[in-house]
Amino acid sequence: MSLSACSTDTKPQALTSALTVKLDGVTQANLTLKNASDKVVFDGLIEQEKVIRDLPRDVYTLTGAAVDTRVAQMRIVDLRQGDQSATVSYVEQRAQLILQVYGVAQAPITVRDEKGVVVFDGPVMATQNIPTLSYGTYTITPGTVSGQTTPSVQTVRVNGATTVTINYVSARSLP
Repeated sequence: MSLSACSTDTKPQALTSALTVKLDGVTQANLTLKNASDKVVFDGLIEQEKVIRDLPRDVYTLTGAAVDTRVAQMRIVDLRQGDQSATVSYVEQRAQLILQVYGVAQAPITVRDEKGVVVFDGPVMATQNIPTLSYGTYTITPGTVSGQTTPSVQTVRVNGATTVTINYVSARSLP
């Protein structure tokens, strides 16, 4: 009986994993997946859910692009032990509007969002912070103060912290 040795030229296959990505808060979003070396391994549109296959077992950073006024937190995904799922949750960005009134002790101010909904209506004494607004356009309407010229209505885009100055001038000091 004779034995012969067989040789094969096959290379061992690298272990790969699959990442199932789900969206929460939006129906579609552009996502980027980078490996530990900061190399982009996926960059594209996902609708609801997507399985990204054949990823080398590594640690990845999953980043979602903003969708309208919604943002997602970056996620770290560890595929070193095998397949994983990750949910990318989108939340509404929040902004704040800071009203600063000069020339009077207090003034009635009304603030409306772009749909005309009143988000603040009241007296402002020096400074008024209106937190947790949605990003968007707001209209600030100064009210009448006796003996003062009423400032013009202002329309501002609020992205983050936005300060609006409202100057009242004595009607007697105008020519």
